[in-house]
Formats: sequence, structure tokens, C-alpha cells
Amino acid sequence: MKHKKKFYFFITILALVVVHGVISWWVGERAERLSVAQVEYFNEHLKTLSQDTGTTIHLEIDTVHRGIWSSQRLLTLTWSQGAETQRYVFEDDLQHGPWPLARLKNKQWLPVMAYSTMHVLDQGAGRALFEWSQGAEPLRIETEIDWGGQFNSQWQWAALTYDAPSKRFVLGAGELDIKSIGQGLYQLKGQAPAFLYQEGQEQLSLVEPHVQWITTGQQALLDGHLYVGAAELEWHNEGTIWLEHVMLELTQQYEEGLYDASVQASAKEVVLNNGIKLGAFDVRLQAERIAEKISAQAFAALTEAQRDKLWLDSLASYPRYTIHELNWVNAGGKARFSGFFELAPRLGDELEKAAFRADIPQPVLEQVIAQEKGVTGAMLRLLLQTFIKEGQRLNVIELQDNALKVDVQYDQSADNYVLNGQIHNKKDMQAILFKWLLWLLN
Repeated sequence: MKHKKKFYFFITILALVVVHGVISWWVGERAERLSVAQVEYFNEHLKTLSQDTGTTIHLEIDTVHRGIWSSQRLLTLTWSQGAETQRYVFEDDLQHGPWPLARLKNKQWLPVMAYSTMHVLDQGAGRALFEWSQGAEPLRIETEIDWGGQFNSQWQWAALTYDAPSKRFVLGAGELDIKSIGQGLYQLKGQAPAFLYQEGQEQLSLVEPHVQWITTGQQALLDGHLYVGAAELEWHNEGTIWLEHVMLELTQQYEEGLYDASVQASAKEVVLNNGIKLGAFDVRLQAERIAEKISAQAFAALTEAQRDKLWLDSLASYPRYTIHELNWVNAGGKARFSGFFELAPRLGDELEKAAFRADIPQPVLEQVIAQEKGVTGAMLRLLLQTFIKEGQRLNVIELQDNALKVDVQYDQSADNYVLNGQIHNKKDMQAILFKWLLWLLN
């Protein structure tokens, strides 16, 4: 009887292993089909995004070995521009569900369809990444695929440094999380401790950059909401500008070859190269009916006739750009700016409608100028007073309640400008602006 119990126990365990093996084989086959479909989906969107740019990006996935419990695959990313081609090859260990070994090791007991561990190989263009990471594994991607075909993917990269005589690139070790949130939509979150890019005398550096992207449309991969921020941003190019707590939010929608986008951005403090504190800025912008080709096409590669045609085609949708509000705040007060302009398909005379308003308390400007000492400060204070008087003389500026005010409106159908409440024809307006420009140049 005792031997029979052992035999039955052995048979039961063997049956469970066989059943699990059959299920694992079937689940692995399904997971591979989903992966291939996902690659095809991304290739379609990559083809759309790269058309008319001279650049081709293509993904290809191949199964090297398919076992009962796992499959070994290769994912190849090919980037081509003209005669130049770069290939990044990733090795993928796809562990079949319901209980992939990697998840069990992490004490994750819920069944999933598959679990993928992928890393870039030290070959082709990927060899440069190993050089930049000084031999450390430059990139590792772990992905969990659930029963509905949705996935959660975590990308982790080592610190990367590229040094060349005229270029320098530094990216701190960080991570990127990508989740499919159903119905062909995705959410992306990434962060790193630091980023630096330098080319010649120009240099951009970020402290604690982070990004979040949520797609909102199945048909256009770039439809969605983007959030980018950094604790600090610094830009060098002859002079220097430094920004603290920078934030940018962009919402974009694409339909029938046209983009609509709204942007919000802010900086808690802006400082110029010599330590001059400007204060805080926030802005809210909107762009409507922007042609896709105008942003994708490389203008430099076109003839003058081709550029004119492309520009005219893009104007056919009557694009409109709006500054809903731009606020500048410092100890002197709050300056406000707003306006818009709308274009029409007329080469050389594209402006259809436009408006601009500004309300700048004089103490806001004086707060900045007061930080300059000595002769430079005295000259700037004199220049400000002269600027205000000349602007008033030409009626370009009004001074009300110790604030500089500008209000300009233009309508092509009326063929006139309204400047601070006074109507001017185009010739008179050009003369006023010409005099103003001459004064500024002198």
C-alpha cells in the first residue's frame, strides 16, 4: 500500500508537470504571436512617422529556439538614413506562463501569459553602447505580458558617456516604464539623475529630468499628453541661461494630416549669465491646423520652388497660433502678454489676422535693471526712460497706472491696423514700425 501511494504521488506530479508543460507550450505560442503582431503595429506607425524624412526605422523579431518553458528570440532595430545604416540587436529570453520562473523567484504568484528579459548585444551599433557604459550592461528590458495581451515593461540603463572632440553626451543611470493601458493606448514614464549634451560651444544640461507620455489615439501614435520636467535646466551658448523647476505639458491630436496642439510651460526662476534674476514665467499656447509635412519635411533638401509649394500647401488649412497667456512675475509685479496670428495661403502676404496685447508694470523692468550696478546700471535706467518716451511719441507704447501697455490688432479683410486704439493703414503702420526700428538700432 505504501509503494502504491508513492506511485500515485509520482504519477500525480508527473501529470501536473506534463499538463503544465502543455499549457506552457500553448501559452508561449500565443505570446509569440502577440509579440509579432505588436512589432507589426509599431512598424506601421514608425513608417508613418518617418515618411518624407529620409529616415527609415524598422523592427524585426525572430525565434532562435522554442522550448516548452521558454523561447530564445532576437529583436533587431534597424535605423537607415541614406547610405548610413545602424543595427541594434537584442537577445530576448521569453519565459512562458502561467508561472514564469523569473516571477516565481521574485515571489510573484499571479499567473501571466509570459515574462520577457531582453538585453542589447555587444555587436553592430550596440557595441558603441557598451563603450559608452564602460563595459557595464547598457540596457536591460523586462516585460510582463498578461492574459489580455497587455504588457508592463521596465527599461533600465547604465550611466552612458560619449566624448568626442566636438561633442559630448552624458546620461545618468535611469529607468523607463512603459505600460499598455488597453485599446491600443500606452503610458510611458522615465527619469534619470542628469542629462548633458554639448556640441561646440553650445551645451544643454538637465538635473533630475523626467518625462511622462500617455497616448490618447489608436490611429496616431503621437496623439496624447506629454509632461516633461527638470529640477534645473542650464543652456550655454556665449551667454548662459539657468531655469529652476522647469515644466512643460503638451497635448497633441492628429487628424487627416493636421495637428492641433496645446502647450503649458513654466519656470520658477530664470537667471541670466551674469546672475541677473528675471523672476518666474508661465505660458499657455495653442497651435491649430498645423500641416504634418511642414514639420516632417527637411526644408534644406528642397529647391526653392519645392519649399514654396510645401509652404503654400501647409497654409491651405489656415493655421493659427495663439498665446492665451504669458505671465512674468518678480518682486516688481506681474507682466501679462497675449495674442494670436492666423495665416492664409498667399505667398509673401501670409498674415490673415493678428492681435497682440502687453501689460508690463514698470517696476517689473526696474526690478531687473536694479541688479546691474555702476555705469552699466545707470545706462540701462536711462535707456528704459528713453525707450518709454520714444514709444509714447510714436504711440507704440502707452503708459497708464505706471504700466507699459501695447494693443495691436490686424485684419487683412479690413486692410488696416489698430494700434492702441488708433486706426492706421498698412503704409502708415510700416512707417511707424520703421521709425521704431531705427531708434532701437541706434
